Amino acid sequence: MKFMKCNKIPQHVYSESESRARNYLEKLRGEGVSFVGKNVLDIGCGTGMYSKLILELGAERVSGIDIEPENIIVAKQYVANENLQFECSSLQDFSSPYKFDFIFARGVIYYFDDLDFFFDRVRNLLEPSGEMVISFI
Repeated sequence: MKFMKCNKIPQHVYSESESRARNYLEKLRGEGVSFVGKNVLDIGCGTGMYSKLILELGAERVSGIDIEPENIIVAKQYVANENLQFECSSLQDFSSPYKFDFIFARGVIYYFDDLDFFFDRVRNLLEPSGEMVISFI
């Protein structure tokens, strides 16, 4: 899918997908996952849909990273909030002045050939008492 640069993203682009994303996050909440008051990293944030919803579910701050510049352009247009930041970066190149309370990685782990690298990198970005959700879909 190729994204076009535009000033405003039509709401219908997100309505069905956002509904599925909201259902997924609600299911996680039902299993005891809470984003409330947490500093969250969304690895592979795509167009920012999950990042936006995680913020709505009470996260203090959400940082989304994705390697596709087009995704970050759309994400920045889709959500405007000072507590939500998007950066075009790989996990390897990403740097942050702080560690995260929660790391969310949905549908990205199969892009990593070296899982030891993935988990070492996540461990270095996560607070000692931090939590993580990894989803394969």
